[in-house]
Amino acid sequence: MTTWLRKNWGELLFLIAFLVVMTTNLRQPVLSTMQRGLLATGLWRATPPTLPADALPVQFASERKYPLSVPLVTVDGRPANLSQF
Repeated sequence: MTTWLRKNWGELLFLIAFLVVMTTNLRQPVLSTMQRGLLATGLWRATPPTLPADALPVQFASERKYPLSVPLVTVDGRPANLSQF
């Protein structure tokens, strides 16, 4: 056992540190610092995936067709419809 421990003490220490970080409240600060470091050095680029221009149909607000037959009640208690407005 002691020869195995002498050979692998670095791996065991890394495993213990990893488990301590992941099971305590240190997880978020450590992971965010690692992410900032990767972004700052350029090892990891933060480019989101893009879609082709024809993938999503673009509808302007004036072209959208909402269902305007929604029953409403006025302040006076009279029934009204959204299409009246």
